[in-house]
Amino acid sequence: KLSSAQDGEQGREIGNYNVKQSVELGYRFTDFTGNSNVYDTFVNLQQGPRLLGFSTEMHSLNKTGSLFDRLFFDNFGYGGDPNDASRLTVSKNKTYDFSAMFRRDQNYWDYSLLANPLNSTTPFANAPAGFTPIISNSPHRFDTVRKMSNFDLTVFPESKLRFRLGYSRNVSDGPS
Repeated sequence: KLSSAQDGEQGREIGNYNVKQSVELGYRFTDFTGNSNVYDTFVNLQQGPRLLGFSTEMHSLNKTGSLFDRLFFDNFGYGGDPNDASRLTVSKNKTYDFSAMFRRDQNYWDYSLLANPLNSTTPFANAPAGFTPIISNSPHRFDTVRKMSNFDLTVFPESKLRFRLGYSRNVSDGPS
């Protein structure tokens, strides 16, 4: 696991902003024997490089940033983990607050329950001689990726009259 932080906790002044950044990179080694469907059903951690965590934070030094006074961006889990997420918040003093979030969740289930005779991956112990299953994939198979995103904007967040906009989306892809 590699870790890097830019100028410690104090950050670095760049123009009118104090900037703090950090990144954690890693690599997961996996070694298993047996059925890969069972491994993916219960563990589902794949081998390879990954982004364990990344964050960027920017604050205007005197609250007079051109487009924003505060920006925060972070994410984790990219590169083979079944769950990953990104989050962004941006605000301008007394003008707007914006936040966005994206999450991805991968669910995999292909485990033979009670030696289902329709599951071709598991032999049916009491099947008649020469029996071949009529379904080539388990009817219990579940292999979906769910992508969830939220966007929220508040205009004039500190005034008596505020405007709020929001949008959320949830998409599931794959057989279930």
